[in-house]
Amino acid sequence: MDIDTSEAIDSLRSDLRHLEDALGGRVDAVGDDLGGRIDGVETRLHGVETHLHGLETHLHGVETRLDVRIDGVESTLRVEMREMRSDIRRHFDIVSESLRDDIRIIAEGLVALDAKVERLRAPDGPP
Repeated sequence: MDIDTSEAIDSLRSDLRHLEDALGGRVDAVGDDLGGRIDGVETRLHGVETHLHGLETHLHGVETRLDVRIDGVESTLRVEMREMRSDIRRHFDIVSESLRDDIRIIAEGLVALDAKVERLRAPDGPP
């Protein structure tokens, strides 16, 4: 190998070492930057997880309070429905008694009317 080729190879080796050092530094910097970003994302995800746990706890409390309120409303409605049932029953009894009287009056009127019709039909009845 001649001297020019040898010097060219040495120059290329030197250039490759400089590129390797420069790229190695850049790769390390990118690795450090990505590591920092990943740590930041992990920290934020942990914060989100903590926040979600807090929301879950809060919602459980809301659910418990709603269950208590619903049970209270249900009990109140049951009492009111029992009271209304008694009132409706009394009202129905009054209305049905009134209907019985009306039906009795109509039946008596029909009997009286039937008697009049029979008297008018009878051949020996009044003129």
